[in-house]
Amino acid sequence: MSVLVLVLAVSAACCLGFGFVLQQNAAQRAPLNDFLSFRLLVDLVKVPRWLAGIALMVAGMALGAAALGQGELSLVEPLLATNLLFALALSRRQTRQPLGRQGWAGLLLLAGGVTAFIVA
Repeated sequence: MSVLVLVLAVSAACCLGFGFVLQQNAAQRAPLNDFLSFRLLVDLVKVPRWLAGIALMVAGMALGAAALGQGELSLVEPLLATNLLFALALSRRQTRQPLGRQGWAGLLLLAGGVTAFIVA
């Protein structure tokens, strides 16, 4: 396992997770009457948080592609799945809500599953 592949894949997961949260946060604040209309996209393009989310998603996809180009699919894809951990961390920080028992259990199951898959 190359350190470069590990860094690229985890960086990609971080960018993807943070990008998801920023986009969702910006869309959540959009006017409800724009739901499922082209106007929603026009409104979101004016929101810096949404644009930052798009930029992070693009960077995450590029880093993920670079990781896949350098490493094996069986290593990179499980690491990319950890974007959920990064998304959860940022989301909880923004909302200041406690994670709770179920949240911690899900976090541990995901991290343990990815670790077990990579080790196997």
